[in-house]
Amino acid sequence: MSRKVYPSIDISRSFTANKNNPNHAIHRTPARVTFRAWSLRSRHGPRHGQVPVIADVRQNIMRLLIPTICGLIYALSASADEIPFSKVVKASLVFRDDFDAKSHYPHILKVFLSLDNAHDSNISWVANSKTGIEAELLDSAGNPVQQGPQAASIQSNACAYLLPYGSRLDWLVSHGGISLAGDAKDKYALIVGSRGWLIPIETANTYTLRIRLRGLPWTDNLGQVDLRQSTLLLDLPPTKIQVTK
Repeated sequence: MSRKVYPSIDISRSFTANKNNPNHAIHRTPARVTFRAWSLRSRHGPRHGQVPVIADVRQNIMRLLIPTICGLIYALSASADEIPFSKVVKASLVFRDDFDAKSHYPHILKVFLSLDNAHDSNISWVANSKTGIEAELLDSAGNPVQQGPQAASIQSNACAYLLPYGSRLDWLVSHGGISLAGDAKDKYALIVGSRGWLIPIETANTYTLRIRLRGLPWTDNLGQVDLRQSTLLLDLPPTKIQVTK
């Protein structure tokens, strides 16, 4: 039966007294230390020829990195949700002449709020396309244009809107829910939000229109939406009226 050989450290020292030395100094032979090569490895044995200490360090690093990366992703997602609406869209106004000779208003000026998705994901919001749109018409001097006599009958509800990634929405924000008193001949009927004007066609390009959009972030329960708590999502600077056919 063979004896089991255990790893050992062989340390030998020799001490000699020099009788010729008057101080009887003791001379020590330097110690010889021998380590077994495999003693640098884990007691569990080699792992594919690598020193397990390095592997353990890598494992510990990964344990620290994974939660850190997950936390960073969560933080970035949370911050993305807090980006203002005006920063994730490129907004502009488009004006079109909707001519109908038989209509009470032969020339109705349609206004489209054009929204381009400038974000890296979908954009959604909730708004009322009538009461959530605030319009202000300015003359060539930048002064607000007064409204004439009118009667309103506007029915509207809050709606959820989705602007997919890389897409564009031409949102019609003008409507016909207001009756404007006055001669509509050779004039544009401009009705946006809860306001309306009759402006001369010949001088229409001297006017500018300012639009503000109020709403809320998207929700899947429109029945509980209270737009009285809406916030200003977009404040578009005055845009010169340039009519396209």
